[in-house]
Amino acid sequence: MRPSTTNTAIRFDFSPSKSLQAMAYFIGKLGGVDKVALTKLLYVADRDHFISFGYPITGDRQCAMPHGPVPSNSLSVLDGEFGFTGDLDPYNFFNQNGYHLTIKHSPGVSDLSDSEIATLDLVLDRYGQIAKNTWRLVESTHEFPEYKEVFREKTSTLIPYELIIKHYADDRMLRDRPVISQATASHMESPFWGSDSDL
Repeated sequence: MRPSTTNTAIRFDFSPSKSLQAMAYFIGKLGGVDKVALTKLLYVADRDHFISFGYPITGDRQCAMPHGPVPSNSLSVLDGEFGFTGDLDPYNFFNQNGYHLTIKHSPGVSDLSDSEIATLDLVLDRYGQIAKNTWRLVESTHEFPEYKEVFREKTSTLIPYELIIKHYADDRMLRDRPVISQATASHMESPFWGSDSDL
């Protein structure tokens, strides 16, 4: 199956359950967080796991929006626009008071790997305190080089994973790795434009 034609070659399969579990993990550890701050934490977690392991936790499409970088499908999950029902309805798990989210019932972490949970913990260590002040966190994400490069006022602009590589690739990402590792390919929509028969 060929991926959709876009201006970026690197796209991953979005995992609604991983997104839900990662967001719940942040909300639970912080004892509650505003929705805007939550999307920033999730963006950083996706970005950092991609840098370290070759694929993001949620597989989301990352966008530069007026309040900073946002994993767009995860925002749709929070806004009730993703079409979840039953076990995957986020509001079976979250309480919302205005924009503030707390945990009603934890979905657990069964879909998250050890490296993904470790990345969430590292993000909490770095940004957990600042996340309590939503707009301070927003301001800090406005300084991310990949955000500054693509953001335009009053728009939502794709942050390509190639741009994250450009700004953050170092030995963690490039040394002793194939161009597309098995771990990366297994999370991508399609690692190649055509089938094996086209190669």
